[in-house]
Amino acid sequence: MAIEEFLENLGQLNLSLVVKENTLVLRGEKGKLGESEIELIRKDKLIIDFIKENKSALINHLKEKPVDAFSSKLTGKLDVIYALSPLQEGVLFHSLYDDQAGAYIIQFSCDLFDLHVAHFRRCWEYLLRKHTVLRTSFNYKELSVPVQCVYKQVRMPLDEQDWTTWSAADQKDRLAAFLQDDRKRGFDFNNPPLMRVNLFRLAAGHHRMVWTIHHLICDGWSMPVLMSELLQCYENLMAGKGNPVYEREDQYQDYIRYISSRDSYEEESFWRSYLSGITGPSLLPFAGVRTFQHKSANTVHRKSLYLEPATTLLLQNYVKAHHITPNTLIQGVWAYLLSSYTATDNVVYGVTVSGRPATLSAMEQRVGMYINTLPLCTRVTGDLLIADWLREIQREHNHAREYQYTSLREVQQWKGIEGDFFDSILAFENFPVGEELFRNWHLKAANVEVEERTNYTLELTVTWKDALTIVFRYDEAIMAADYVELIMGHFEGILHQIVNDPALTISQLEILTPSERSQLLTGFNGLQADYPLHRSFIALFEEQVLA
Repeated sequence: MAIEEFLENLGQLNLSLVVKENTLVLRGEKGKLGESEIELIRKDKLIIDFIKENKSALINHLKEKPVDAFSSKLTGKLDVIYALSPLQEGVLFHSLYDDQAGAYIIQFSCDLFDLHVAHFRRCWEYLLRKHTVLRTSFNYKELSVPVQCVYKQVRMPLDEQDWTTWSAADQKDRLAAFLQDDRKRGFDFNNPPLMRVNLFRLAAGHHRMVWTIHHLICDGWSMPVLMSELLQCYENLMAGKGNPVYEREDQYQDYIRYISSRDSYEEESFWRSYLSGITGPSLLPFAGVRTFQHKSANTVHRKSLYLEPATTLLLQNYVKAHHITPNTLIQGVWAYLLSSYTATDNVVYGVTVSGRPATLSAMEQRVGMYINTLPLCTRVTGDLLIADWLREIQREHNHAREYQYTSLREVQQWKGIEGDFFDSILAFENFPVGEELFRNWHLKAANVEVEERTNYTLELTVTWKDALTIVFRYDEAIMAADYVELIMGHFEGILHQIVNDPALTISQLEILTPSERSQLLTGFNGLQADYPLHRSFIALFEEQVLA
C-alpha cells in the first residue's frame, strides 16, 4: 500500500497522522483519540503495522511541505495561513476537549427596534471584509500544529424567525431554550465565520438579536469595536451613503508576527524568577472534582457583589491616596482570601491582560483574541502594611505585563507543575460592552445581556464605575452556592476593613464576618453541661473509655 493511499484511508476513518518532535502521533476527529477510535485501531492491526514498517518514510512524507500540501486543497479560497496566539491554543484545546460544555462561547443579546434587516445584513458582511480574524478557520488535524487560515470571502450566517404569534411568556421560554441549544451547538472550527446572528421578531418593529461568537476570534475589547462599526455602517446605509470606507484591512496576523518576534529566553528567565516562591498549585478547597467532563453548561451560575456608590467612593479615595490602581486593590483582596482558604503564604491565580501591543498601529480599533491569562503570584506576609503590600503587587504585576504574551502552558511547564495551576481567575473590565448601543443611532437597542464562560471553577469579573460590582461565575456541579456566598461576604468585609483603617497590617485583617464570629463563639458553644468539679479531666476520660 502506498503512503498516500494509507493516509487517505486514515482520513476516511476520521484519523490523522502528524509529526511531533520527530515522532508520529495518531489523532482522532477532535485532535485526540477517543475510546471508540482507540478500539478501532486495536481491531485494525494493519494501521499499527503499517506505521511501524514505514515510520521513516511517513515522517519524511509528512514533513515535506506540509503547509503547501494543505493549502493546495484550498487553492483560491485562502489569503494566508499562520500560527495561533498562546491563548488561542489553550482555548482551542479546551473547546475540543469538551465541546458540549459551551465554554468560550459568547452570546450577546439585545432588543432592536425598527430594524431594516437588509441593511443590517450588509453591515455584518462589511465587518467580515474589514477584519481578517472574522474570516478565519482553525485547522488542527491536518498539520503537526494547529493553524488558522484566513479565507478571502465568507458569508455571515444570519437567520430571522417570526415569533409574533407566541405570547410574551412563550417567547421568553423559547428564547431561554434557544440560548441553551445555541451554546451546545458550538462551531465547526474548519468553517468560518465562527459567529452567527439570529433575529427573533417579537412584535411589529421589535426584534431580539442573539449574536453568538467564539472567543477564538474575539475578546472583550473587540466587541464594542465591532458594535460601533456595525452601527456606523447602519447609519450610513440609512442615510443613503453606502458602507463606510476603511483605509486598511485589519489583519490579525500582525499580532501573531509581533509575539513571534519576542525573546523567548528572556521571557522564560523572567517567569522562572517571578514564580520562584510557588511550590504547588493554588486550588480552592471548596471545589469538588475539577475535570472537564464534570463541567456542564446547565450548572454555571453567577452571583453579584454590589457596593453602593458611597462605599465605592471611599475605595476610590483609598487607591488614589496610596498610588495604586483599583485593579491592584481587588487583586490584593483576592490574594489574601486565597491565602487564607489554602493556608499558604505564596499563592497564584489567573488574571487577564489586554495583550494589545502599543507599537502596532490603530491597536485600540483592532478585532481579535488579544487578551491573555497570566499567573499573578504574591507572598502574603503578615507584618507588612496593607498599602505597602498592594504597591508591591502592583510593581511586580506591571513588570509581569512586559511579558504578557507568553503562553500560560509554557509558564506552567517551566515551573514543572502538572494538572491545574490554579482554578480561579480575575478579570477587571474597563471596556464599554453595551454603551455604544445607547448613543443617538438610527438603530435603537435596549436590554443588553452578555453571557460567556471559561473552564475555570471560579471567575471574578470586576467593573468599577460609579459603583463597584464583582460578578462571581461558578459551576454549581463543582462548587456549592453557599461557598460562593461565603466568599462574597469575606470579600466585602476585607474591602471595608482596608478603607476604614489604612494603617492595618495584613495580619490584622479579620476574614470572619460578624455573623460567622458569633456562630463560632456562641452558636457552636451553646451546650450547657454540669461536670463533677471534684474529679479530674483524666479520671473522667478514663471512665468513659472503660464504659
